[in-house]
Amino acid sequence: VSQFEREDICLFVNNVGTTEEIELYHAHDEDNIRNIINVNCAAQAFLSKYVVEKMLQRTKRSGIINLSSFAGSHYLPRIALYSASKAFNDYLSVGMSEEYKDRIDILSYRPMYVVSNLSRRKKTSFDTLSAQQAVRSCLRDLGSYRITLGH
Repeated sequence: VSQFEREDICLFVNNVGTTEEIELYHAHDEDNIRNIINVNCAAQAFLSKYVVEKMLQRTKRSGIINLSSFAGSHYLPRIALYSASKAFNDYLSVGMSEEYKDRIDILSYRPMYVVSNLSRRKKTSFDTLSAQQAVRSCLRDLGSYRITLGH
């Protein structure tokens, strides 16, 4: 965070996430649970607080895009903890969007899948976006919506 102290942050994209596909929830070890919560929830909460404080110092409108997931609004088997963490991302984003609506556009981005190492998807399809498609849809919807699936 200290490396951004002197920067004027006008757009912040919080694209952080981790998961582990495990057959049943009880099979998670405590370190894995802690890691998913720290990376997916705590990092977004603390970074958003810092970024909002910086953005409120600006005279111009700012924007935040927080990556959530379709999994945050629909339970998907074997990733219950990931789904819950992405629901946290979504609710935090929508709540912040209302709190700061006069100064900061905040978008909760909930795609189904994006071609990435995390999704393990290698090509686009009806439910899988390329990184370029994901970026275009976020930028298209920021300022117009609080939530988007991007598809």
